[in-house]
Amino acid sequence: DSMFHGPSTSTRRRLSVVVALAVLVLSAGCSGVFDDEPELPDADEAVEQFSSVGVYNATLVTEQTIDNESVEATIEQTVRPGTGERYQVVVQNGNRTTTIVNNTTTWVYRPARNEATRIEGDTQQRSGQEENLRKLIDSLETDDSDSPVAPIAPLFGTGSTAGEDPVTAVNFSAGPMRTSYQGVETVSGRDTHVIRMESAEDAENEMSQTLYYDVEYFVPLKAEYEMTAGGREIRGQRRVERVDFSPAVDESVFEFDPPENVTVRTTRLDRFESYDELARASDGHVPDPAVPDSFEFDSGVRTEQGTTLRYSEGVTTIAVSRSSRTDREVDGERIESRGRTYTFTDRYRTNALYWQCSGNSYSVSAELDRDALLDIGASVECPATPEG
Repeated sequence: DSMFHGPSTSTRRRLSVVVALAVLVLSAGCSGVFDDEPELPDADEAVEQFSSVGVYNATLVTEQTIDNESVEATIEQTVRPGTGERYQVVVQNGNRTTTIVNNTTTWVYRPARNEATRIEGDTQQRSGQEENLRKLIDSLETDDSDSPVAPIAPLFGTGSTAGEDPVTAVNFSAGPMRTSYQGVETVSGRDTHVIRMESAEDAENEMSQTLYYDVEYFVPLKAEYEMTAGGREIRGQRRVERVDFSPAVDESVFEFDPPENVTVRTTRLDRFESYDELARASDGHVPDPAVPDSFEFDSGVRTEQGTTLRYSEGVTTIAVSRSSRTDREVDGERIESRGRTYTFTDRYRTNALYWQCSGNSYSVSAELDRDALLDIGASVECPATPEG
């Protein structure tokens, strides 16, 4: 392998020493054995490398196993990290989902349903990616054994549900993670910096991730993870099989014209940094939950279907959502509490509470116990009249 540099032919050593050196190189993952190994950049340099990429094409494979049930998908991508533009085709179980993100619009097209969703507004999250990357690199330089870093790689959902209902999207939170640099390894013929993340010893959910970032461009080329949550064992990986960092790309790849006779749904997505800003911009009812004092308002998202509020304490997040869609069926434990009927779920991503009132669906999701979720849910007032 080209990333291994053995001793020169003029070096005369006994065979046992050469074998021992080879074993050392393999077991160390090429970390720190040779002086010419690429050094891990600081956070500013890593972000600059990532954002400087003009455009790249990649073919990815995702695999996820929950207990004994496995799901696989292939993904074709064309990405501009500097602008957040993206063209993506996901194939899972024979079904294709095409997602196109440009400066103002996200399209999600599902041929099998003969349906396309147009999402207008602030649909890109480039700055969030850069900030996560910065936090990850900075965490390697801290003396803290439990670095407050959220999992960076996605939990390998394939994107097939993108655009369904952004209001109800919930991310898994593993709590504080310990990070460590593992050296350089080769992925798809390219050198990568390897970073390991593991849950703190007292974390409610156990999780580990190994992330492989391209040495030249700091684009993630591979990620592996294992976790135990809600009594379930989950493991998976997402890897780039082919990548081209200098392709010829036509501008039209980031545009989309729906085929004839396709049903087009249009919605809008706006992001807000303060609760008051979100409330002023929203015509409908915005939940005002009573969350624990240690949590602070983090962000708000508004679509035509409703709103989602996120509160955070370190890397732990509470998401409170209202949606005008009431056709979603949720399986779980039925709970009668304080005059309402809730559905409680404790699936592998997080604990969640769902209920309906005045023609709206509500949810609270967090790594909190059922009683804490019920307290938050009870604090959300139900509008006197149905709101859209």
